[in-house]
Amino acid sequence: MDNEEIKIRNIIEMGLTFSTMSRVFEKGSKEKIIPKLEDTLGDFSHLNTEENYQDLHERFCKWLTKEIKTAKGENENASWGHAAKVIDVVLKVYIYYCKLPSSEESKKIVPWLNAAIDTKILKHLKRQNKKSKISGVENLKQIDRKQYEILQKMIQEDINQNRKMYPVQWDDRKWRELNNKSL
Repeated sequence: MDNEEIKIRNIIEMGLTFSTMSRVFEKGSKEKIIPKLEDTLGDFSHLNTEENYQDLHERFCKWLTKEIKTAKGENENASWGHAAKVIDVVLKVYIYYCKLPSSEESKKIVPWLNAAIDTKILKHLKRQNKKSKISGVENLKQIDRKQYEILQKMIQEDINQNRKMYPVQWDDRKWRELNNKSL
């Protein structure tokens, strides 16, 4: 591996660790996910439109939900919520924090990044939207593609009502707020 490949591998591992999703997946999953993320990040460096971004995001989520099982003897495929959290957090680290693949590319892509959804953010959104179509969803395992899209729309509505920021920035602020971290 050259220095650039090592840097990308470290960024991916940071994102996976930060997402805490590795513990949710069966043993050996990390070794499958890392190479897929390396390939996927390369694809994200050639985006022209938000639609291209969403297509790549969807492709990764479909792959993970087919190829990765959950831990604890459940032997179930990972959910869309699990997959989306992995890619959303890794992309946040790679594009938003590290400004890769380049500063110019990251500026273009940051507005398209989705907010990463964890259990606390899910509960917050449910409290804010008691009559929504996600009222029965209690955790990431229960989030399917349609519910994920609804949650992202709820986040965008909150942003539109309260602040001028991107979903990835909303995610940072809301995560700190909900985890009692100083702002």
